[in-house]
Amino acid sequence: MFKSFIKDRRFQIGLIALAGIFGIWRVVTALAPSAAQRASDDPVFIDAVTGRTFHAAVHVGETMPVMSPYTGRKTGYPVAWSWWSRSGKPLVKPQPVLMNSWIGKKGPTFAPQSGRLVYPMETKPYPGERPPPTRKEYQQYMVTQDLGNPLAQ
Repeated sequence: MFKSFIKDRRFQIGLIALAGIFGIWRVVTALAPSAAQRASDDPVFIDAVTGRTFHAAVHVGETMPVMSPYTGRKTGYPVAWSWWSRSGKPLVKPQPVLMNSWIGKKGPTFAPQSGRLVYPMETKPYPGERPPPTRKEYQQYMVTQDLGNPLAQ
């Protein structure tokens, strides 16, 4: 029975069609840019004056900040993302944040919306992950570790 099934012309055509579809899918996915490449080709920036985000192409040799469409000046810096709410719950959609280090401001960066510490390359939190410290928690930790108060300026 199996041999007759394999010899059936409809089965053979179906198998060739399936192999062809799989081959086309493999070629398309191999040639398509990865998520990391798409993100680097179309990076998100934040305007230091308005706080609004925008996409801009970055060319070889270009320096930061980039030209912002909102101010018409070079006030665009790479955005950092805060994935946390004030209560310490993960957000579905992250909040854009301008890192202090980009604008020459001393001390760590805390998200204006959540009040939590922001890391430069912060990614979406995984289930059960502890949220970053609030400004108060960070300050208490630094003092208890005898590292001084980095937030006093």
